[in-house]
Amino acid sequence: MNVQTSTDVRDLRLRALTTKIDQAGDGATLKLYTGTQPAFGAVPPVGAELLVTIPLQYPCEDRIENGVLYFKPILGTLAVKTGVAT
Repeated sequence: MNVQTSTDVRDLRLRALTTKIDQAGDGATLKLYTGTQPAFGAVPPVGAELLVTIPLQYPCEDRIENGVLYFKPILGTLAVKTGVAT
C-alpha cells in the first residue's frame, strides 16, 4: 500500500525533526554510514562504516517549503571514507 501525505503534513513532520535536532544545541551533527539503516534509535549495525560527519548550525533550519527541508549552510564536513550510503 502506498500512503501519500499532504505538503502540510510533510512540513509539520520536518518542523518536528528540526526541533528535535536543535535540542542538541550548537553541536548537532548528521552522520552517514555504509550498510543498512538501523532500527529507530539504534546504533549503526556491526560492520557499518562512518562515511562523513556533517556539522549542523544552530538552529539548523533555513526554511521548509513544499515538504522539503533546507538546512542553513553547511560550514564544513569531515569525510573519513569513500563509499555508498544506503
